[in-house]
Amino acid sequence: MPVATTTVAEIVMAGVDGRPAQYVFQEDPHEELCGENNLANHLKYPPNLGMSVDSQHLKVATDHLINEFCGMKDLAKREKTSRERLIRRTAGELQSLAKYSSKTLYCVYLLPEEGANRQHCIQLLEGLKKDFPSLVMMALSGAEVGEDDEYKTYFILRKIHSTKIEG
Repeated sequence: MPVATTTVAEIVMAGVDGRPAQYVFQEDPHEELCGENNLANHLKYPPNLGMSVDSQHLKVATDHLINEFCGMKDLAKREKTSRERLIRRTAGELQSLAKYSSKTLYCVYLLPEEGANRQHCIQLLEGLKKDFPSLVMMALSGAEVGEDDEYKTYFILRKIHSTKIEG
């Protein structure tokens, strides 16, 4: 599903999950908001870039998903478990979160414009989706017109979300 900004990606996913949009606090009102269930947020990538698509980033993403969602805290036991089994167990946990907790994890990414590199990135993303079927994939459209419109439309949302409340 193409979107122009991560702010709108969270709004779309909130609608899918039937929950309010949930953003990570940003101090700078000019930065795009990043949804709490955006994989880039979990990996600490800058939200306005989406996740870059290469073998190393996807390995990091897979390792992070296993570490955060596998549920196997005993490291000695985890080290003896095959990677395939850890991936299956993590995929099941992500599916349960989406189904029972309305917390669908999603991946916002930006593909290269053309060529073999684009095709390679698509294959890597298909592999990530195959391993984690409940992970929703959202492409940043890269369309400047849509991005400008979304950025202007959601300025007030970014401003409100970047304001610290004293208390």
